[in-house]
Amino acid sequence: MSIPLDRLYNFLDSVSNHHNLIIYGWKSHGSKKLQDLTFWRPITDSWKDTRTHQVLIFHDQEPLDYDFSQQSIDQEFCNVVKNYQDGPLLSLPKVQEFYKKMHFTCVAEKTFYDLSLLVHSEKNSYQVEKYKQNNFVPVYYWSHAIIAKDWFRFAEHDVLLKTKSSNPKTFLIYNRAWTGSREYRIKFAEQLITNDLYQDCITSFAELDNNIHYTNHVFKNLKFVSHQTNLENILPKNTHNSTASADYNSLDYQNSMIEVVLETLFDDGRNHLTEKSLRPIACGQPFIIAGAPGSLQYLKDYGFKTFDGHINESYDDIQNSSDRLEAIMQEMKRINIMTSQQKQQLIKDVQHIVEHNQKLFFSKEFHEHVINEFKQNLNQAVETVKLGPVGNVWKKSKYIVQNHYPELYLQYLQYQHQDADDLAWAEQWIQSHVKS
Repeated sequence: MSIPLDRLYNFLDSVSNHHNLIIYGWKSHGSKKLQDLTFWRPITDSWKDTRTHQVLIFHDQEPLDYDFSQQSIDQEFCNVVKNYQDGPLLSLPKVQEFYKKMHFTCVAEKTFYDLSLLVHSEKNSYQVEKYKQNNFVPVYYWSHAIIAKDWFRFAEHDVLLKTKSSNPKTFLIYNRAWTGSREYRIKFAEQLITNDLYQDCITSFAELDNNIHYTNHVFKNLKFVSHQTNLENILPKNTHNSTASADYNSLDYQNSMIEVVLETLFDDGRNHLTEKSLRPIACGQPFIIAGAPGSLQYLKDYGFKTFDGHINESYDDIQNSSDRLEAIMQEMKRINIMTSQQKQQLIKDVQHIVEHNQKLFFSKEFHEHVINEFKQNLNQAVETVKLGPVGNVWKKSKYIVQNHYPELYLQYLQYQHQDADDLAWAEQWIQSHVKS
């Protein structure tokens, strides 16, 4: 199964007020590789029109990581640009050194604008601030809300989700990948066992992720190191691939009472809620979110309700990640030792919240909230780029070739489809747009 997202970006392009944008995104979706960063919308054939457009990069699925991406660019740049028309020039040491410093825009069209638009999906983000300091203008929107409305659209009408089995498990927990920012999930799996919770869960565990065995994983946070080396022998084996997030399993929800969502970011101060947190809402299930602090407030900001008073949600305010994980486990234990009648009463008591959330998720109101937020943020960012510096990057790239590789300068102009008239026009355009 492939995850269809082309329609998403075509739609966002259509609501962007027809700004003159050169749009880039990752194909395949969710990739972090430089060679997968490609045109999303075809560029005009006009050299002059292209230079007066703004570059926009959709980085709205995965969390931002400036240093990791820069390291990848340094490693991949040569292999990527050799396929470009001006690849030979981009392989020259001085040119290459200059372009690598441009981060994602190293493979983008060189327009007259020095700032580039970066569409992302995280709040309270030190990473966003880092990009802002390096010639990017961020554009926030909750991308996974739009994605989830597409992926889980049938849940609104799925009659199987309206009933529970006679003897459901207490918790539903999806736990597939655990490398990178998800390493806390290894400790979570261990604690399900040590707290004697796993038998009351629909869950699984993958012993390999990115061809690494979990016992060989190098942890960034040593508090998440698992002392259990036989997790795969106790927990059912997870055999799902990355496309599993684009679907839901009706039987899993029929046979469970509360979903514990293992978000992408946990040991982090940023809020980056994915479709994982919206799946139980779409499927009509109460939930606990193992995410960064403030995850529940993130949902509330969009009009959703959570279960405070029925489920102890104080975990969401705990800044220390290992303490937050422990608080979640304690609340799971408290719920799990309830009698069957007490659990059924809990689910009955929160039903009005579940129904409110599901109705809001599928509503036109929620859709318009997210889209209007995108449009407003994009419009503001476009104006910021217009008011920012112009011409410096374009002139610097031309200067490097002209002064360090003069014998190739004519070739450079030919690659860029430039002549004397174009250069004169470019200088005039830049000068007229320089802000005093």
